[in-house]
Amino acid sequence: MCQPRIAASFSLGCFFLLTALHIYANYQAVHALVLETLNEGRLWLVLKHFLQRGEVLDPTSANQMEPLWTGFWPSLSLSLGVPLHCLISSVFELQQLVEGHREPYLLHWDQSQNRVQVVLSQMAGPETILRAATHGLVLRALREDGPLPRELEELRNQVRAGPKKESWVIVKETHQVLDKLFPKFLKGLQDVGWKTEKHQLEVDEWRATWFLSPEKKVL
Repeated sequence: MCQPRIAASFSLGCFFLLTALHIYANYQAVHALVLETLNEGRLWLVLKHFLQRGEVLDPTSANQMEPLWTGFWPSLSLSLGVPLHCLISSVFELQQLVEGHREPYLLHWDQSQNRVQVVLSQMAGPETILRAATHGLVLRALREDGPLPRELEELRNQVRAGPKKESWVIVKETHQVLDKLFPKFLKGLQDVGWKTEKHQLEVDEWRATWFLSPEKKVL
C-alpha cells in the first residue's frame, strides 16, 4: 500500500515542478519581449518618467519596468472612443465640453470617480488617440505625488486646494499645457524608437462629429 502512495506523491511533485518551470519559462519569454508600441501601462510609465525627469524612456527600459499583471496598476478609468451621449445631455453641456477643445477629441473628467471618458472625432488618427490618452494620464498625474512641470504643479495645487475647481475648467487648462508639452513628448517618443503611427491602446469604435474651432489641429 505504501508504494502506490509514494508513486502518487512523486507524480504530484513532478507535476507541480514541471508546472512551475513552465510558468517561469513563459514569464521569462514574455518579459524578454520588447514591444515598440504603446498600451496604457507603457504610456503611463513613459509619461510619468517624462513629467518627472524631462526624459523619454526607450522601449527596452519601459518594457522591463512594465508589470505583467495589470492588476497592479492604480484605479484611473480611461475610456477612449465612448459615445457622445454618455458625456452630455443638453446643448449647454456640449458647448461647455467643446470650449477649449481644439483637438478632434472631447474629454470629460469625473474627479469623484477618477474616471476619464474621451469622445473621438471622425478625423481622429493614431496620434490624436495617443494625445487623448496622454491627456487623460496627465489628469491622473494631478491626483498623484511626485514632481511635475511648473504649469502642471500649479494645476495640481488647484485640484487639491478645494473647493474643487470645475473639472471642465481643469481639462481646458490642461489642453493649453499639452499644446506645448505633447509635441516635445511625441518627438521624444519617436527619437528613442517608439512607433507612434500605431498603438495598443484600447479604443471603442464610436466616433462623433461636432464643430471645432478654426485653429484645430488634426494629428
